[in-house]
Amino acid sequence: HTLQRLEAAGKRVVLMHMVPELDFNARECIDWHPNRFVSRTPRPDCSVSRELIRKRNLEFRPAIEQVLGAHPGVRVFDPHLLMCSDAVCRGKRDGVLLYRDDDHLSLDGARWLGTKMKEQLPGLIGAASAAADFGLTGDAGGYNPGRSDVSANAARLEVPAR
Repeated sequence: HTLQRLEAAGKRVVLMHMVPELDFNARECIDWHPNRFVSRTPRPDCSVSRELIRKRNLEFRPAIEQVLGAHPGVRVFDPHLLMCSDAVCRGKRDGVLLYRDDDHLSLDGARWLGTKMKEQLPGLIGAASAAADFGLTGDAGGYNPGRSDVSANAARLEVPAR
């Protein structure tokens, strides 16, 4: 009912999917070598298999896609598209440790993802609307998801499209 009420009130809605959940604690990615009291070797790749993420998403993504199918005006921001390749989802990006544990973003990770979302927001809700409502300027880097991207995202994640 929340989406219906927001749409009835003329609100533009952007749904943000959950960030990929790691299968390890992100602290395993930190190079502790400078701290002589800890002698752990960091996890070399700081990533989790995309296949594992896909399997975990099968528990809830289809239900979300079904709800979104009834609300074609809702736009979708999917962190998986930024944090994952076809093979892996990374706990570090652009030199930033994105997580504070296995499924919560660190402050730096939240800033990194927030910056990426801000860049894409004009493409999600329209450049003029984003600029007026949120004080954003510039273009969205060519990102314009529309509804067709939801189907593409569903195919990429191997969940039923609506």
